[in-house]
Amino acid sequence: MRVAKKCACSPETYFKAVALGWHKSNKAWSENHAARLLACMSNHIFPLIGHLPVTELKTRHFTALLKGIEEKGLPELLARIDGYMAGRTLTRLAVTLTLHLFIRSSELRFARWREINFRNGIWTLPSTHDTIAGVRYSGRGAKMRTPHIVPLSRQAVATLRQIQKISGHLELVFPGDHNSYKPMCENTVNKALRLMAYDTKTDVCGHGFRAMD
Repeated sequence: MRVAKKCACSPETYFKAVALGWHKSNKAWSENHAARLLACMSNHIFPLIGHLPVTELKTRHFTALLKGIEEKGLPELLARIDGYMAGRTLTRLAVTLTLHLFIRSSELRFARWREINFRNGIWTLPSTHDTIAGVRYSGRGAKMRTPHIVPLSRQAVATLRQIQKISGHLELVFPGDHNSYKPMCENTVNKALRLMAYDTKTDVCGHGFRAMD
């Protein structure tokens, strides 16, 4: 009879321990942001993958994690997004995609269509981008300056397909309203949230989607 091999990993290599160490070491966050991020990890992430060694984590683990979060729903916010009629359709879709993927505002604004792989359901964020003349920080890529793969859920793919009908002929996924060669304004998502009656300082903001509990 085969005996299951026990993991020889030390406790410090388990995802929860690594994540808590990362959280504790970051001194740049506000107290409120740090608390919300910890709550998010405790509620949605640690119960599913906290006990796994980081060396064993695969894309499928994170895909299942995202699906689980989506199935739990964020009904009020989704309803307000669906009912948002005050601005461009592209803006509404940008808010929707941000909610599904928890990406940074710069990753959203500077995204190129060549980074999206519909067949494999992944978005590869490059370490850096080609800079865009007159656009601050447009050379930014993934935060750690290394390529980063974002699994795309079924809902995210559906949203990107809608966006593709609008901007698929351009290089940028989210072009600006007045100049299609430049990205949408950095305040676009937050402005839309304010029009949905959210206070982007106390309720939620585009960047804050990443720490929703």
